[in-house]
Amino acid sequence: MLVSRLDGMGSWLVRHAARAWYEQRSEDVPLWVSVVDDQAKERVQALIDQNPALEPVCRFVCVSTSDREVRQLPKLHAEAAAPPLTRAYVTAYRDEDALESALALRNTLDPGVPLVVALSRTHGVGRLINDANATGKLATINIGMFPTLELTCTTEFVRGGSFEPIAIALHNQWRDDQLAANKDAPRWDELDESRKASSRAQARDVADKVHSIGCAIVPLNDWGATDFAFKSEEVERLARDEHDRWVTERIEAGWRPGPKKPEQKLTPFLVPFDELPDDVADIDRIFVRAIPKVLADAGFQVERPPAGKAL
Repeated sequence: MLVSRLDGMGSWLVRHAARAWYEQRSEDVPLWVSVVDDQAKERVQALIDQNPALEPVCRFVCVSTSDREVRQLPKLHAEAAAPPLTRAYVTAYRDEDALESALALRNTLDPGVPLVVALSRTHGVGRLINDANATGKLATINIGMFPTLELTCTTEFVRGGSFEPIAIALHNQWRDDQLAANKDAPRWDELDESRKASSRAQARDVADKVHSIGCAIVPLNDWGATDFAFKSEEVERLARDEHDRWVTERIEAGWRPGPKKPEQKLTPFLVPFDELPDDVADIDRIFVRAIPKVLADAGFQVERPPAGKAL
């Protein structure tokens, strides 16, 4: 992949692409990342210093933004024995700079390599891309646009805040389990607002659970974070907490004790944790053990303080 400008968004792209590559690759093959930036080498090194897990996974080709070096990209790739590019992403602080970089790269890269440019909005400079796409003029040069403000400054993000990615990861975990059992499972964007609100509440409570046992939630910097294991007594305590949270949520939503009849908001599980059938109580334990993976999917990890120290 190629990333033009290793700013906040560009760094995010590299981190998440590298983690996906780490988890999905079947062989020990590196992810090649070409970085086009005025300070490419320095910024790549800073990114590795902040995210040591990148070093064994990625190989970097560093290129400045000068027209001369950009035109030499194919030669630089050949010298590094890098495989062909398959994706290119362009970000910049100013939309005008992003579009200029995208057009310069488009003239250098193979026309078949998809190129996406992040612009703040769809009007102004962004309208040039939109209008050209609408008329088919960009079909031959393969440029797409990511309208940053429109896709990130949303009502959902305001409501969910920093817990929104965790809420989505929780839902995706549930959805994977449902699909594995051959059951229907809607995507996040297909949920009604009440179900999204439920996932957001659960996400906020995940943070409370982790903090209650003296651990912290921090940005993901160790791809082995999914191997984090709660102690057996912690699993039991947090499973009880999760059941209590679920009971409170159900009661507030109008559910009542009774034989299982979801259409009438009746459930036999509005009881203390110790009175649950073993298979039902195990659902809460399984959820707790899955928290490290859910957090990693959202870009976070659980961190336990060193012995004798508090986070």
